[in-house]
Amino acid sequence: MAKIDYFNMKLRSSELPTSWLWFYVKIRFPLGIVLLVSSMIAFFSETDFRNYYALEIAAFMFFFSFDVINFVLTVWTYAEMKNLSIKGFKLNKVLLWYGTFYIPFGSALEFVGSDASSFWSRFLPGMLFIGLIWMWPNLVYFNKRKFLFSSAKLDRDNPENDINHIRNTREVLTEESEDLIAKIEKLSNLKDKGIITEAEFEHKKKELLEKL
Repeated sequence: MAKIDYFNMKLRSSELPTSWLWFYVKIRFPLGIVLLVSSMIAFFSETDFRNYYALEIAAFMFFFSFDVINFVLTVWTYAEMKNLSIKGFKLNKVLLWYGTFYIPFGSALEFVGSDASSFWSRFLPGMLFIGLIWMWPNLVYFNKRKFLFSSAKLDRDNPENDINHIRNTREVLTEESEDLIAKIEKLSNLKDKGIITEAEFEHKKKELLEKL
């Protein structure tokens, strides 16, 4: 029996573009894992711990633990994302947030000197930069494609069931969105007629949007 590519099958079922999702899982993750392993190997091979005091070595190990966490989280997320599981969707969110902290933190440490302000002057702008160009665009992108991620295991004997699940989920989300828009429009009409106040309108609108 020929092996079925469930990942691409799910992506093809989407009406939204999925090229970035394919690249993100098939290229970005494997390449990122290789680079992480290379950097950790380089760290130990280039560092002669005999030249450092015990307290300095402990500091090295503390900061290296962030690399280990990033590596474990990346590998775990990759394993789940390959199956387009809902766990992979959630782990990817955690990884994006962690990366927004981890990358500028490591970069700022390399340049920090005796002046602690030099650390913050690099770390905070770095977080803002990574957040704007990487984290937020990816969070928006994956949230719009959440219907592709399933909490159920793939039905390998009947793969069409997974495609039907995706289509049904997308239809439900679309119906919920349309219903939500209709309710907000009704509230807006009530506000325009003076039946409810601006504050009441904003409060109810916020409640409805939180349910989406």
